[in-house]
Amino acid sequence: MTSEYTANEVFESLNGFEEAGILKIFGEDISTLSGRPFTFLRALVFVTLRRAGSNERDARARAMELSIKQLNEYFVDEPNEVDPDDPVTPEGKDESLLESQPMTSPTSA
Repeated sequence: MTSEYTANEVFESLNGFEEAGILKIFGEDISTLSGRPFTFLRALVFVTLRRAGSNERDARARAMELSIKQLNEYFVDEPNEVDPDDPVTPEGKDESLLESQPMTSPTSA
């Protein structure tokens, strides 16, 4: 059981009814759960399960039954974006270009 979305995408797509559901089921507003990261993730799992058609009781139970490892693997990882100011990053590195360039030292200029 996994989501096709990142945790951030689910968080940013929450509507007022889902926020109210989180408050009802978890006893806290989603904004206060940021200090409790695993409960925060469980709340987002709860929302994804509700969106998939589970009732509140089943969605809560399934979210609470997940291990920490399963929680960490539930959502898609955030994509790494290439920084245009520093394109030589693991995400933007073109190994063929880097390998063909001779290495120069800062003092040989």
